[in-house]
Amino acid sequence: MKRGTGTFVGAFAVIACASASQAMKVVWADLAPAPVSLKNPFAGMKSTDLADLSAVARVHDLKKAGKKPTPEYISAANAASARLKKNKRNVAELLATRDKMMAQRANGANSTTKALDGKTIELAGFILPLEFEGTKVKEFLLVPWVGACIHTPPPAPNQIVYVTVPKAIEINERFESVVVTGKLAAKAWDYELFLQDGSDTISVAYAMSSAQVKVVGK
Repeated sequence: MKRGTGTFVGAFAVIACASASQAMKVVWADLAPAPVSLKNPFAGMKSTDLADLSAVARVHDLKKAGKKPTPEYISAANAASARLKKNKRNVAELLATRDKMMAQRANGANSTTKALDGKTIELAGFILPLEFEGTKVKEFLLVPWVGACIHTPPPAPNQIVYVTVPKAIEINERFESVVVTGKLAAKAWDYELFLQDGSDTISVAYAMSSAQVKVVGK
């Protein structure tokens, strides 16, 4: 695990080291590949069937997690399963599809866009400092919105980019709005972010080294 240190400070200069003229302009949505669509068997189900499936899924999830469901949960699940079968619902197939959809959703947050790996890109976002040299920053997380990872839950890993610059930059306030240019690498890693009230581990799916950073409006 890589560890970041420091206290937030803010505004900074332009660092030149990637060719902006050759950069591909991308937005955050481009970093998240389109999910493989699965047939949704739940779309046409009645609310009563969905409620019964929920009761069955509760026991299914508890057992899958190695936990013991209560007798009440088991009784409710058995009754719900019987009603679903009476309504010609394939309970095992529905649970399997549900598991696949949940896994896809979880994997989607960590997946990367292969077409962008190794490309020089330009991406706008906000700085969340990691490593300091005095009051200057040499590495940071680029995030899509102000307050990400501090005031709100962290974005998905493929919505955070770990950035390093060849020369430390001066910062005077947190979450400076910037445009970053550099070669993007699909590289999963965990970073420990130190805050005033503790620390948190942030998962990242992309990295960018020797980046050019420009403050928006300057």
